[in-house]
Order: sequence, then structure tokens, then C-alpha cells
Amino acid sequence: MLMSTPRVSALVFTIPLSMFCVCFCKERKYLRKLILGPRHLCLFLFFETGSFCVILAVRKLKQKDGELAPFSITPEQWGNFLCTIFDEWVLNDVGNYYIQLFDSTLANWVGQQPGVCSLAKYCGHTAVMEFNGDVYACDHFVFPEYKLGNIYQKTLVEMMYGKEQETFGVMKHNSLPQQCLNCSYEFACHGECPKNRFMLSKDGEPGLNYLCKGYYQFFDHVAPYMDFMKKEYLAERAPANVMEWARERRNK
Repeated sequence: MLMSTPRVSALVFTIPLSMFCVCFCKERKYLRKLILGPRHLCLFLFFETGSFCVILAVRKLKQKDGELAPFSITPEQWGNFLCTIFDEWVLNDVGNYYIQLFDSTLANWVGQQPGVCSLAKYCGHTAVMEFNGDVYACDHFVFPEYKLGNIYQKTLVEMMYGKEQETFGVMKHNSLPQQCLNCSYEFACHGECPKNRFMLSKDGEPGLNYLCKGYYQFFDHVAPYMDFMKKEYLAERAPANVMEWARERRNK
């Protein structure tokens, strides 16, 4: 992958089955590598004139026969990672670098549709089609029970707007355990992606997201900044004004 900005130029290769990236950078002041959690998260920050570009390789969460893979991150590591990235971004790069999770969080904060389905109240807009024309409800649910049909027998409009896909989409909200519904950040999270909901809630209900603690930590951490950006947005001012406010807040 080749990344180039007025401040940063980097050629990045990802190593298969590895969490590391090999990076070659030009005209950089310095390169900082931040490890968050053993063998799980590796973050490279390229600092140029006070801002940064993030190149990230993360070992994903995986499940086999109901058990987590040994290299899966913990919810705490996920929360720490998100907060660390946000703290860099909110000081220097709001409006310059767009990070999907942060943008989608702000969208939920102001009552708009987020740009990523995992944080939306309902899903069902990211179907996948296999090489043979089979269409499934979601790229994370390519299983027989979620097959919508085949492109040779049905149109995409029929499948995407059919009853099966509608049911799949509303399931994202309707299957939330009471712990999620009572959470003060349910509006921002909406239970995240159903593929990660394989834990029991504190009341023993199924459907709690494995990364719940990490997301709660993140939303709780960013709440003051999101509140500020929401006020700016509603007043038709630039949410990027949060950077000056954040710097003043940090210096107190």
C-alpha cells in the first residue's frame, strides 16, 4: 500500500499472519512505534509538523468452536488502543484525517446515520456475493441460513429489499440484551457488530458483545469531546474547533 500526503510518504508491506508492518518513510521527523498489548496491536505513527498518519496492523478477533483464538485481543486492549489513537487525533488532526470509527461516533452523537454499519441501529446494507452468484445477508454471515438467493434467479433489488434481509437488519437491535438497552452509550454503540456478540450479559442473557468493555471505555473517554463537537456542529461551526478546546483542557 502506498500512502502519500503533503507531509508523509510511506510504502507499507503487511506480512501475512503477522501483526507487523515494514515501513519505509521519506522526509519524516521521526517514527514512533507504539505497542498496545503483547503480540496484538502494533501502531506506527508518522509525525510531520505536529500531525500524524496512522498505519495499523491488528491481529483480528477470531473464534473457533465457541472459543477465542489465542491471539485475540482483550476488550481492555481494544479500549486502550482506541483511546490512545483518539487522544492523538483530537489534538491535531480533526478535519484533516478522517477515522471511520470517530466520524461514526460523532454521527451517532448528533443523531445522524453513521458511516459504518457496525455502529448503526439496524444493518443489512452490506450483502456479499460469492463467485457463483450466491448472495448472503452480510460478509460476516456467509452461512447457509443467511443465504438470500442467487443472482441468476433473483435480482439484487428483490434480495436486498426482501423480507429475509429486512428481518436480518432489524435483528441487530431487537436481539440486544437488556444490559445493552439500559446502557447510557447504547445510542452510540447499538451493540456493535452481531458477529462479536457471543458473550452473556451480567444477567445471563446471550448477545453481549465481546468487546463491550473496550467500547464502553472508549465512549466514556471521548464523551466530553463529542459533546463539544456536537455543540459546534449544531451551531453550524466547525467540529474541528475541538482541537483548541482539547489542548486547553489538557494544559489545565
